[in-house]
Amino acid sequence: MSSKEQARRERNRVRISLRRQKETEEERRRRLESERIRAAQRRLNESEAEREQRRYKSRVRGVERRRNETEEERARRRAMNRARMAEVRRNKKKAYESELFGESPEPPENDREHARNGAQKYVAIRPRTDSLPHERQQTATRSYESALSEAVTSGMSTSVNYTQQSAWPSHAISQVPASLSTAALGHGVVQQPLPIPLTAYPGVPSH
Repeated sequence: MSSKEQARRERNRVRISLRRQKETEEERRRRLESERIRAAQRRLNESEAEREQRRYKSRVRGVERRRNETEEERARRRAMNRARMAEVRRNKKKAYESELFGESPEPPENDREHARNGAQKYVAIRPRTDSLPHERQQTATRSYESALSEAVTSGMSTSVNYTQQSAWPSHAISQVPASLSTAALGHGVVQQPLPIPLTAYPGVPSH
C-alpha cells in the first residue's frame, strides 16, 4: 500500500471516528442495523474465497482497532462484551431449565427481598422425571431397590409411606419392578405390586 493510500485511509478513519462520537444513541442504532443488513446481503452472494478474504480482513481490522482505541473505548468494548456473554449464558440456562423442568414462571426481580419478608411469589415446578438421562434413571432404580431389600430383610412394615421415609417425590410412585416380587425377596409381607417410585431424582425431598 502506497503512503498516499495509507494517508487517505487514516483521514477517513479519523473522520468516521469523529462522526461516530457525535452521533446519538438512536443514530448509532440505525447505523448498526443498516450495516448488519448490508453485510447479510453481501454474505448471501459471496464465494468461498471471498468469505475467507472477508474474515481475514475483519481480523486485521479488529487488531488495528484495538491497537488504536482509547481507554474509554476499550472499557466500553469490554463492558459490551461482558453484557453480551452474560445474555448468552442467561439464554443457555433458561433453555436448559425449560428442557429439564418444563415451563416455569419467571421469579420476581426482587425475589431476595420477598424471601426475607416471607412472601412466596411463585412456586417452582417439580422436575419432570421423563427427561432424566437413562443412566440416572437406572441409578435411581437400583438405589431404591437396594433400600427396599434392606428394609424388608430387617422386618420393616410395608405399610410405611415410602415417600416420607425416603427422599423420593410422591409424584413418582408407579409400580414395583419384577425383581422385587414376593418370590424374589422371599418374604410374605411384600405385596405385589407395591407403589414404588421407579423414575425419580435421588435425594429430592417430596415436599
